[in-house]
Amino acid sequence: MNITDKMHLGSLCKNGHDHGGGQSYRYGRAKGGVGKGRCAECALEASTLPEKRAYVLAYHAENYDEISEKRADYFRQYRVDNAEKIALKSDEWRRKNPEKHCAKSGKRRAHKLNATPSWANDFFIEEIYDLAKRRTECLGIPYHVDHIIPLKHPLVCGLHVENNLQVIPAKQNLQKHNHFEIT
Repeated sequence: MNITDKMHLGSLCKNGHDHGGGQSYRYGRAKGGVGKGRCAECALEASTLPEKRAYVLAYHAENYDEISEKRADYFRQYRVDNAEKIALKSDEWRRKNPEKHCAKSGKRRAHKLNATPSWANDFFIEEIYDLAKRRTECLGIPYHVDHIIPLKHPLVCGLHVENNLQVIPAKQNLQKHNHFEIT
């Protein structure tokens, strides 16, 4: 059997990589292959070429804001679409890593204490948390106390005071995460 016969049987790619007709050589993405009629080895070689790497780095540098925004939008939508799945994974992680969860919670509590000024009205803050609990009980929908201006954000850090707290549905609060929009 010569080389062209092997290529027609699918055991050699156009660059001569021998795959014996295995899974690592398939044409096109629609068939589950690596695309552009390449075998896995050809695709790896093409992606590690210095010219290709330089092109990709330059493209990402020129389009950083657009790429970052698209990525943020994708993950924001993913969190909305997969909220239950993410919550289950998060619960599982907390069960497997109780010490890390405690450390993370402790860090947040300490940050919250540092964000609470001496003039904050503890009575009103407790009332706001009580309101969230009562709404949850009465309406059957979980409610959270949300910091309007997040306690920890790259642009601005809010305070843990009654004027910076609001009671909102938990789903809305989890979607908001740590975002702060300037209007």
